[in-house]
Amino acid sequence: MHSRYDTLASAKQLEQIVRARKAMGECGTEAMQLHKVAKIFDIMSFEDCDTKGSRKLCVEDEKNGTPVELVVRVSGVLAELELPPRKNREPNERIFLRQHVTLTGHGAPSFTTAIEQLELLTQDFHRFFEPNAWKGWSPTTHDQNPTLDANSRFYTQPRSVPGAVDVPFTKDEDPRGFLEGGKDNNFIHTIDNVVEYWEYSTEKNRYIEVDPRSFMEGDMVEAHLSFLVIRLSAKRQLNRALSPASVDNHRMLVVLRGLTRLARNASPIEDKDLAFKSFNNTKRRKLHEKLADDEAMEGGISSAMKKLHFGTFDKA
Repeated sequence: MHSRYDTLASAKQLEQIVRARKAMGECGTEAMQLHKVAKIFDIMSFEDCDTKGSRKLCVEDEKNGTPVELVVRVSGVLAELELPPRKNREPNERIFLRQHVTLTGHGAPSFTTAIEQLELLTQDFHRFFEPNAWKGWSPTTHDQNPTLDANSRFYTQPRSVPGAVDVPFTKDEDPRGFLEGGKDNNFIHTIDNVVEYWEYSTEKNRYIEVDPRSFMEGDMVEAHLSFLVIRLSAKRQLNRALSPASVDNHRMLVVLRGLTRLARNASPIEDKDLAFKSFNNTKRRKLHEKLADDEAMEGGISSAMKKLHFGTFDKA
């Protein structure tokens, strides 16, 4: 992870944005802030969402008492991103195609606190699973600071989610139709695969839907996230060298539901040598070997021609 911006200045900018948004209230979203997840200890549950044993983290709806998917929001710096549009790969790799972001706070207290609260919440998940099936969750780290990875797959396998309905990709997600062309009876794009992309306009005080290609490393963003606990297959358990005494056969995934840009990074680092390094390292194959005049004259045209190097050309 190589930052093209001042990390300390970015942490300060993030804190300023978080304080400003807190003063504004909920900013037009009902999603709970991640650092407040301790409030759901008594109303959380897990609900089955496919035939593979995956379960969504849910909370009790205040109006009718039914479980609804928990969606939280957290503000951070966009450290890494892999967003649409994407060119589809080999058919067998479609299940792995995803949109991905890594968020960091570079030590900003608000982000660190949010991650600590999420880690604390996951310690209570064991009561929803069989003994030893859950050992907890830990964030990734960079430069001794916590980071948060969030993903969303482009496709769903309908056989694992009976009744799932296919929805088309948007033009911003798939301008050339590569992803739409990857659909068939075994792979569809459902509402559960949809990620929304927005920008908050401070001038207009409203949210504007944007092209995912507009996001950049270093952007100050607010991510909307949900949580999915999957059951590891027997093969994956063997790969992790799990012993029968320590089952630990569940893993939590952080699912990306939406991404909102709050501001551009105010402290980019300009690498003046970057462009020169990129171009100067580019090599070009010689079309012909340069021969000395006296060598060509001494050996004659025939001798000189033998020392020329030609590429191989395919016949038309």
